[in-house]
Amino acid sequence: TASSDGKQQPSSDDFKSQIADAQGKVDLLSRELDVAQKEYQLRAAAFYGDAGNRLRNASSWDKEDAAYKEQIAAKQKDLDAAKHDLADIQEQARKASMEHTKTF
Repeated sequence: TASSDGKQQPSSDDFKSQIADAQGKVDLLSRELDVAQKEYQLRAAAFYGDAGNRLRNASSWDKEDAAYKEQIAAKQKDLDAAKHDLADIQEQARKASMEHTKTF
């Protein structure tokens, strides 16, 4: 269908495909974030559970700790952006559905 400005509007199937793709991306990023957080928790528990290791490797742990926290923050940012994209697509689909019903 064409809109008032002459551009082709995405069909319902196009929106379904876009929503499915965006939801898949959100799900993948969510799992990746969960795995990264669990890995961090395990590494932290192992590090803090061994007093000798803490004394010998404090500076290397600080670097690793900062790197893990940056990785987790980056994954969280990517997940938030993917969720925002999904919400945008869903809103576009809702608006298109409303416009389509007005024409009949």
